[in-house]
Amino acid sequence: MEERQIIKSLKEGDREAFSMLYKQYWEKVYHFCGLYLNNRDVAEDVVQEVFIKVWESREFIREDDNFKGLLFIITRNLIFNHHRKNVNEDFYKMTVLSAMDTSYDLEEEITAYNLGVYRSFDRGIAGKTPGYL
Repeated sequence: MEERQIIKSLKEGDREAFSMLYKQYWEKVYHFCGLYLNNRDVAEDVVQEVFIKVWESREFIREDDNFKGLLFIITRNLIFNHHRKNVNEDFYKMTVLSAMDTSYDLEEEITAYNLGVYRSFDRGIAGKTPGYL
């Protein structure tokens, strides 16, 4: 069956047409992912996401367009999203670790506060008591 007819069937919800396109392209999409992702499990997840997106947006696919090109645009975007997510997670981890490095000592802060109160109190007494330092 010609690809144009398969895509037309896909648009109508034909699961067999979807299966045919998956079998024809999954390996190419997987190898493309392998160029940019160094984890096989992540690459497999991206391939699944690509074909899920194809199925979910099947009504909008045009038979005259380059289906292979569409697949690789979807794949590229998902890879970018994956990298963006990792950068955000790494930034968050670095921020948390940095905050942990600058340890917060509650006891030290309480002691400093109490010392300040004591000094204020001491100055107040000194001003009201003759002969007091």
